[in-house]
Amino acid sequence: MEKHPSDLLIILDLDETLIHARSKPLEYPADFIFGDYHIYLRPQFHRFIEFLSTHFEFAIWSSASDAYVEAITKLIGLEGLVQFIWARSRTTLRRNTHSNRMEQSLIAHKEFYYVKRLKKVKKLGYSLGKILMIDDSPQKVMDNYGNALIIKEYLGDQEDRELLLLRKYLQKIKAVENLRLVDKRNWRSNDRLFHTGL
Repeated sequence: MEKHPSDLLIILDLDETLIHARSKPLEYPADFIFGDYHIYLRPQFHRFIEFLSTHFEFAIWSSASDAYVEAITKLIGLEGLVQFIWARSRTTLRRNTHSNRMEQSLIAHKEFYYVKRLKKVKKLGYSLGKILMIDDSPQKVMDNYGNALIIKEYLGDQEDRELLLLRKYLQKIKAVENLRLVDKRNWRSNDRLFHTGL
């Protein structure tokens, strides 16, 4: 594999993070059609992927079906650029027991939900302090909250700026030794890095 300037691994969700897929079209043309679905790329998608390819190792991890994730990543041109493409079969299905306040607030309306557990990525040889998970669903990354950056859900807004802001943020943190110590809750507005003190 090509050596990148940063040794961070960026793991991206797919639906509502990089794309929006819907059965009925929006008021403007879709970027792709996949079966009955209209696929809209998040604004700045191509520049963001080019930036990631230049500076980081990155991967896709979605809780959607394996066949869907494989087809969509190929359709939008990510195949061959990423370290791995994982889908639902690599997630953990968890029953909602409302065992803690955080889970209750995030997933009170669901009986089951999928969780992305980083111990599976760690087995590939990556250090937990060097992994950043970018997702629009906090409940899916709650097991590794110190590695999570929560992005606004993308539903097709042409004025969306999340990937532009994210690119600037990643530029700031690319040399960080341990991402788990960086407070990422207000990542859009941070002029400097705030450490959690863990």
